Amino acid sequence: MKTQYLLSLILIGLLLTSCSNIREVHYFKDKITEKSDAPTKTIANYYKVEIRGYSFLSSSRYLSGYFDQSAINLYFNEFTQPEDGKLFGNNPQGGLTDETGNELVLIFSTNAKAISDQIGNISKNQVILNSAASLIQEDKIKEAQKLKMSLNELSLETNNFIFQSDSYLKGISTKTEAEKKLAIRQFLQILQSN
Repeated sequence: MKTQYLLSLILIGLLLTSCSNIREVHYFKDKITEKSDAPTKTIANYYKVEIRGYSFLSSSRYLSGYFDQSAINLYFNEFTQPEDGKLFGNNPQGGLTDETGNELVLIFSTNAKAISDQIGNISKNQVILNSAASLIQEDKIKEAQKLKMSLNELSLETNNFIFQSDSYLKGISTKTEAEKKLAIRQFLQILQSN
């Protein structure tokens, strides 16, 4: 009788030490852009997500946190959803968070820490690759900036030319023949000086 009692206590102790349960609640607000010309005010929707999990005879761990969306997609080998396939279509960032590019990930695994570390490492690697690419492409970026500045200067010169030609030739049809010739000569001298 004592051995059965002792064995049942040991069995209950083993069962309780290898069990775990989790409960977590998240609240999200649907991001709605209010239109100023709308006749009625729109009311934001709130969502409650309750997470419950149980494990039996295992050493599992639960982690939740926000991770970079591209790192999550790369880790789980997923593709981004089309615009019409999103759960919350009004959200311009495409997620459930206020943080741009970050998504909520819930991990309940026997090695949750390793999974979260791997997703974090993918994100860090992407930052390093982007930095390396910007260093490698630095000359091209500078050249593109110079070209953009040249185009801006050219645009300013074109606008200046149009303004000057309009100011000299404005109302030329109502002037006398001598005034027309004088205005055209002045305009040609300005063009030659530039």
